Amino acid sequence: MPVRIEVGPRDLEAGQLVVKNRTNDEKETLGRVDAVSSMDARLDGIQRHLYERAKNFMLENTVTVDTYDEFRAAIEDGKWVRAFHCGDPQSERQIKEETKATARNVPFDDAEFFSEREEGVCVHTGKPAAYGKRLLFGRQY
Repeated sequence: MPVRIEVGPRDLEAGQLVVKNRTNDEKETLGRVDAVSSMDARLDGIQRHLYERAKNFMLENTVTVDTYDEFRAAIEDGKWVRAFHCGDPQSERQIKEETKATARNVPFDDAEFFSEREEGVCVHTGKPAAYGKRLLFGRQY
């Protein structure tokens, strides 16, 4: 639950609630009507905060590589990796056996992140890359 609402006997008598967002330590005492009428805006703000935090974490922990040595080093460092891949299932199996990483995402052409069209060669085989863009690779947690 993104919001905790505390209601005690004194709060009920006073017609108020204590509202706490789970994304910070601040508590706010509001009248019941105000607490209800402001809930949509509060939830929207929490959603924006969580989205921005996740987006920044993703961007800070994603690297673009062009060689298999860079790929392995980045995966060992716990990063997500953007790399060209040839689309060959055998190559993907070998990558998984050697690094425990798999292709996690082929970005949509209209995706907000990493959707740019590029040409290149597979980081693993050196064959022409499939998809016309870099894939995102990572280890499953």
